[in-house]
Parts: sequence; structure tokens; C-alpha cells
Amino acid sequence: MANILFLNNATSLLAASIDSLDVTIQLGSGDGALFPSPTGPQYFVATLEDDAGAIEIVQCTSRTGDLLTVVRGFDNSVAQSFAMTVTRIELRLTSVVVEEFIQKNGDIMEGDLDMNGNNLVDGVLTGPNTQILAGEIVGVPLRGDTGVSTNEIDVPSGGGRATAGGAEIRVAGDDITADVASATESAEGIAEIADQTEMDAGTDDVRFVTPKKFRDTAATDTQRGTLRTATVAQTETGTNDTRAVTPAAFAGTAAAEGQIGTIAIADQATVDAGVDDTQAVTAAKLAAATSVPGVFRGCTAYKTGAQAMGVNAAPIFDGTGEIAVTFDLESFDTDSIHAGGMPSRFVVPAGVSRVRLSAGWRFNMGGAGGIVHSRFVRSGLFTGSLDVAGPTVNAGQSPNQGAGSVLGQHMTLVSPVMDVTPGDYFEVYTTVQGNTATIAAGTAWFSFEILA
Repeated sequence: MANILFLNNATSLLAASIDSLDVTIQLGSGDGALFPSPTGPQYFVATLEDDAGAIEIVQCTSRTGDLLTVVRGFDNSVAQSFAMTVTRIELRLTSVVVEEFIQKNGDIMEGDLDMNGNNLVDGVLTGPNTQILAGEIVGVPLRGDTGVSTNEIDVPSGGGRATAGGAEIRVAGDDITADVASATESAEGIAEIADQTEMDAGTDDVRFVTPKKFRDTAATDTQRGTLRTATVAQTETGTNDTRAVTPAAFAGTAAAEGQIGTIAIADQATVDAGVDDTQAVTAAKLAAATSVPGVFRGCTAYKTGAQAMGVNAAPIFDGTGEIAVTFDLESFDTDSIHAGGMPSRFVVPAGVSRVRLSAGWRFNMGGAGGIVHSRFVRSGLFTGSLDVAGPTVNAGQSPNQGAGSVLGQHMTLVSPVMDVTPGDYFEVYTTVQGNTATIAAGTAWFSFEILA
């Protein structure tokens, strides 16, 4: 569709006066239908003329009913003031409109010529870039981009080879092997396919290998090539020497008495149970095992100095007056049982469920008479709640001390086997009733034995 619009006999009188700055023109009532309705880039050219002969050309870019939106002083005219009813506006042929037309006898066209799908018949396009004669492109190269000749196709006049990017275009029947170099590791080129003998020999470095030749080259102990993978059964048999063992087949080959294969390492609980005959035992697990005869786990601590015992005036021993015996020297400690900074405690380590305790020392009474009491206390519980956690051991009551026998008495405590929970801790508490007493230096010991 053309951008300049026309309608025959479009004319009207101004229904409102305008000055030189107004850009809207009011037509007579109903006269807007006589004029075109531009949209987008379209427009029409109209002429204003009053009764005194003053003339101005305007460019109308939009019409809404009887109201025109215009550009004033168009086509070298001058914007002026015009009075209503004595000024006429009409569609007239002006120079700016005529100059938009292509002249029959020759002209330079600006902008594209849109054929809208129609054919250009019997036309000749001449010039330095393109010629189309009788449906053939003649005398010019074809290029992918304007001004770029490196990728152009050029057909010389008078015969000869067409070229692409300056190189001759080869056609069917040409022998291209003479023009293409052999392929190397550093240069592209042509190469032959290796035959099976050359593939098996593995010495030819100028021919290439196809998947079929590669597959058909079987590997042996003296020949590189392809291998099939062995099944678990073939791996367990151990007699096939033509297949490769995969990690899955290797892992699936279980070791047994009389059968080579893989074997799992037993965890500590399995080693301690001592009933699994399909897993391997490491040196660390064996050393930590609780069920192996001669392997001891636990801790023994000693006291190097003397310690005064507590004094309890009452016959009920519930923690009042009882004191914890402290130990400051270890002979060994397999599981960090003797808690650092807490020299009176043995703490149950992770993975331990059953223990046995023992302790002993020599004590001196402050005088004749008195009773010494000692016991193991679990996690600081002195009352009946201790029975919930495990048995309370209240072992060791010395006989009443008579006159002249106040030195060199001995106390020994041994607990029954106790079920424990990791984190429980045990202490030795002691007190004396009816007298004073002191644990002799270098005589006290405390032993914690892990049973399970």
C-alpha cells in the first residue's frame, strides 16, 4: 500500500479559525468522510486557501471524524492564520507529491521497490554488482556478504573452472587424490583403512582403524586387542585366560575355604561375637576384641599420696561425709577411661555394655575403734536411683578396731558384672564412722575391666 493517499474531489470549509501554530484543522460537519484516513506512515497533502488568495500546504498524518492532525508549512509553504467559513481546504496535486512518482523516462528510485509477490518480466538489472539476463546471473560473482570476496563463487567468461574463494571447484570425474596430501598427526589429509592383518600387527602408522577391525582384533597374552568381560562364575573358576575381570565380577567372587576371592573386614561387634566365619579380622580389631582370651581392655589407676577419709557420724551412708578416692597415676588405659581432670572417675567409653570394677588400699585408723565403709558409686547417684542404673556395690566393712591395732588395715572391693551405658562413670567413695582414718600413701588402686 502506498504511503501517500488520495481521494477525488475532497474539499471543505474550515469550521474553526486557526493561527500559524495550530496543528489541528476542524472541517465542516460531515466533510471528514470526503478525506482519506492515514495510518502508520501514511499521509495525504492538502491545500488551504482563503478568500484573499492566501495559500498554505499541509501534511495530514491522522484524521478523526472531521478533525485533521497536520504538519504546517509543508512543501516549502509558510504557516499562516486562516479564518473559518472563508477558508477552503482541498486535496490538490502538489510538487512534493508529484516528485514521489517514478518517471517513465528515467529516474533514481530511493527506497525499496516492493513487488508484493509479482514478477518483474523482461527486466534487465545492470550495474557494477548484478546482471540478470534471460533468467541467468551473468558476469558477476556470488558473495555471501557485501564486499567480501574470500568466500565468493566466480564463473569466468569464456569457459574455465569456476572458483570458490579463489580455489577451483572440483566436479565428478576429477582425481582429487593428487591434490590432497596424506593425513599425519599434525595435518589433515586423506588416508586408507587398515586391513585386519595390519590392525593385528599394530605397526602401520599411516592407515586408520574402523570399529569392526578393532573389534575383530582379539587380545592374548602376547597380542594387544579387545577382550570380553568374565562372568562371576568364570572369575570364581579362575581357568579362563581370554576374558577380562571387571570390578563387579571381582567383588562378586567371595573368598571361602579352598576358594580365592574377595573378603570383607569384620567390624568390632562381629569380632567380639566370634561366630562369623566369612569376614577377615584386622590386627586393630583383634587387639580391641573383648571375647579373645588374653586380650584385656580397661584401665588401672593408682594413688601416689595419702588421703584422709571422710567422717560420717550417722549409720546411713547416702553421700553425707563420704568422699571420692582420687587416683593420679595410670599403669595403662586402653580406651581413655580415666577422665582427664577428674582423677577419681572411670568413664564408660563408646561401644561398651558390660564391666567389672575392683579397688583396694591400706588405711590407718586415728585410734582404737571405728568402722570403715567403702563402695562404688555410679554417675554420682547415692540413693535408690542408682539401683535403676545398675547394682550398687557396698563392699568392705572392716571389723571394729581394737586397742593397739590402728595401723595397716586393708580394704578390698570387687563389683559383680554390671550392665552399663556409654557415658556412665564410676567412683570409689569411702568414709569412717566413730573415728578418723587415712589411706596410706602409695597403696590405693582402682581397676576398670571391659567385658563386652
